[in-house]
Amino acid sequence: MLIKNARFILTQNENRDILEKKDILIFDDKIYEIGNNLHGDDIVIDASDKIIIPGLINCHTHTNGIV
Repeated sequence: MLIKNARFILTQNENRDILEKKDILIFDDKIYEIGNNLHGDDIVIDASDKIIIPGLINCHTHTNGIV
């Protein structure tokens, strides 16, 4: 999958960098490359008006222990 021209990419590196107008190439369900003018996939998503954020994980669920 290739995500083209993302308006913003919020990273989780130690500086919490925010990248602008970059492409993301995903291969085997992993980010393979982030850069400009990337090519190489049949599935292309235009993200020129989108913000890419890290996946959200629910770490605050209250349960009664019954599954």
